[in-house]
Amino acid sequence: MTELTRVDPSEVTRRENYIREYQRPRSLRDPFTWNWPYRAAGAAVVISAGAAHLHNLWLRKPWHYALYGRIGLIAGAGLIAYSLGVLREHHYRTRDAVTEHYKSLHPDDFSALDDIYGRPFAQIILPWYPRRPQYKKND
Repeated sequence: MTELTRVDPSEVTRRENYIREYQRPRSLRDPFTWNWPYRAAGAAVVISAGAAHLHNLWLRKPWHYALYGRIGLIAGAGLIAYSLGVLREHHYRTRDAVTEHYKSLHPDDFSALDDIYGRPFAQIILPWYPRRPQYKKND
């Protein structure tokens, strides 16, 4: 029964590689496919520009009121958000590299993840893959 329900290892590898960062195809129209620095910078620019426009509406000023200063502040917000996105990517990549390195150095510490018959839980439990529109199969 378990052989019938087990997912093919090549399919697991394909799905894992597709979900990983820098493996998915990019689309300029879909910001959910952008890298984290660009996504953070885009969100910061849109939010800052919207806030500046709402501030002009609240004060009943024309749209071009203090335009150059606001463009500079919006660009600064985008630059700061881009830097925070780069910092986030660096943090998570370093964390994953340290974890994988520790696993490769100490394989005996992870043999406790087997059941009473010696099978790893990866062979017993079926993998769960969320069905989301950004994980479309590209053939």
